[in-house]
Amino acid sequence: MLINLNDTDNFIIFSSLTDKVNKLREWDLIGKRDYNKLISGKSTEIKPILYKGVFIQGETNCQVVGYTTRKLIMVYMKLLL
Repeated sequence: MLINLNDTDNFIIFSSLTDKVNKLREWDLIGKRDYNKLISGKSTEIKPILYKGVFIQGETNCQVVGYTTRKLIMVYMKLLL
């Protein structure tokens, strides 16, 4: 399913790694241990998030780049068409 965004959707792009990590933790997309490593600076990379769904056969790594609401996050992934 493709969702069209418009100017009234208030799309928020993460402005820092800390902002992104905090949202991913809030949404339970990263575990407490990984969260603590990222916040403390012991790690600087977020483990890949796997996407499985529309336009993809199998699974692929993706990056969460922003969001509009708790129910709608925006991801970036390579599509092989």
